[in-house]
Formats: sequence, C-alpha cells, structure tokens
Amino acid sequence: MADIQTLTKEKVKLDEPGLYDVIFLNDGITTMEFVIRVLKQIFNKNQEQAENITKKIHKMDKELLDHMFTKLQNKKVSKQHFLLDKKTFHYKLK
Repeated sequence: MADIQTLTKEKVKLDEPGLYDVIFLNDGITTMEFVIRVLKQIFNKNQEQAENITKKIHKMDKELLDHMFTKLQNKKVSKQHFLLDKKTFHYKLK
C-alpha cells in the first residue's frame, strides 16, 4: 500500500500596520514660514489651513496633525529632510 501524504497550508493572520501620530511641536526656533511650507508641500494643506495649524502650534505648543501608516510617515519624514537640506533650519525629526 502506498503512503499518502497530505500537504497543509498554515494560515497566517496578518495584523494591520500600526498608525503613527504626526505631532508638530513649537520649538521656539523653527520659523512659522517654514512650518507653513512643510504643511503645504508635504501634508497638502492649503494656505489658510496651514496658517491656522501653525497658529495652533504656536498657541498650544503642539498640534496633532495626522495619523498615518509607517511607510507613509517615513516617506513624509524623508521629504522633510530633503527640504531641510535646501535651507538651514534648526529642526528635529524623529
């Protein structure tokens, strides 16, 4: 009698990627113009939205801007580093 082997496929449950909070902090050094530019160029805010968010950051010392997946967050941080290479600003990205 021939041996019969059964192949089984293990089901792997994948978790959804984690969300990260993007928080802007008022560091007292970074200019409001630069923050507005970052909000417009990287986070696709219009002029009015960028100015309102920047005022909140200035008044409250921080502002939760967005929740995003890891890869998107890393892409946006890379864009910020690119902007920083073009200008000299004291700015800390984590």
